[in-house]
Amino acid sequence: MSIKDIKIYILIYPALFAVGFLNGAIRELTYGRYLGEYQKHAVGTVTGIVLVGIAIYIINYLRPFRSKAQALMVGVTWAVLTVIFEAVMILVFMKEDLNTVLNAYDLSKGQLWPFVLLFVTVFPVIIAEKGE
Repeated sequence: MSIKDIKIYILIYPALFAVGFLNGAIRELTYGRYLGEYQKHAVGTVTGIVLVGIAIYIINYLRPFRSKAQALMVGVTWAVLTVIFEAVMILVFMKEDLNTVLNAYDLSKGQLWPFVLLFVTVFPVIIAEKGE
C-alpha cells in the first residue's frame, strides 16, 4: 500500500466520523429518550456498527480495497484515528482525565465501544474482494 493510498483513506475518514455523529444524533433524538444509559449505549453500539458498515461498504464500492492486506491497513488506520479523536475529545474538550478515556474502552465495565473499533478494523478485510 502506497503513501498515496493511505492518504486517500485518511481523507475519507471524516465520512465515518459523520456517520458516528449521525448515529449519536439519532440516539438522542429518538430511542435515547426512552432508554436507560446502558441500554442507550448498547443500542447505539449496534446502530453505529450497522451505519459504519454501510459507509465502509459504500467506500469500498466507490474505491475498492486492492487486497485484504490493504483493507486491514485501512481498517487499523481508521481505528487508530478513532481512538485519537476520542482521546482528544475527552481530554481536551471535555477536560476529563486519562482514566475517563481508558474507561470508555473497559469491557469489564460494560463498555461496548471496543466492538465498534474491532468492526472498523476487520470489516474492510471481510468485504475486500482480493486475497493475500
